[in-house]
Amino acid sequence: LFFKRRYLQEYDIYKHLNRIKDIPKDLGITLNDVMMMEKEKGFRYLDTQRRLFSSMNKNNVILMPGKPGTGKTTTISGAIRLYKEKNPKAKVCMCAPTARASQVMKESSGYPASTIHSLLKLIPYGNDYLGKNENDQLECDLLIVDEMSMVDISLMHSLLRAVNVGTRLILVGDVDQLPSVGPGNVLRDIIESGSFNV
Repeated sequence: LFFKRRYLQEYDIYKHLNRIKDIPKDLGITLNDVMMMEKEKGFRYLDTQRRLFSSMNKNNVILMPGKPGTGKTTTISGAIRLYKEKNPKAKVCMCAPTARASQVMKESSGYPASTIHSLLKLIPYGNDYLGKNENDQLECDLLIVDEMSMVDISLMHSLLRAVNVGTRLILVGDVDQLPSVGPGNVLRDIIESGSFNV
């Protein structure tokens, strides 16, 4: 049983994710690019972390689950660096459900980050929000969303409506961490769908 509104939002999330993922453009990130970056940083990424970099070549929607301390933040920093090397003029957007999480993203990566609400310029309007949407989409080439376990159906629906075709979307989080306050288990459901690159 669903409330009709929730059902339509959940179905729209599925439609938008498929809309975004369907037009990948090969970035041309090579193992040599990764090794050069590792040499500069002075450490080697794990094979599981390296997989994200190769996945970015062919996938517009990527999920990166992991427990705290497994190197998600370090991997994201590397992903941004490699992406910008291949697309120097590209715009990178980073966001998270809370101000604290977005601040951590900013400090660890050196790139600006905001809350999802701020990124979308969301303001309450009755039972909904006004802000970025299909008619006024985000100007992002790479969009990284952290702490996805805390993102509920309504917020994910608002975010995906505003994501343009051609944007690479990386969803980061721990399925066993804090759940969303609102309804839904978005990160776990997307992973368990088996439809997207994890």
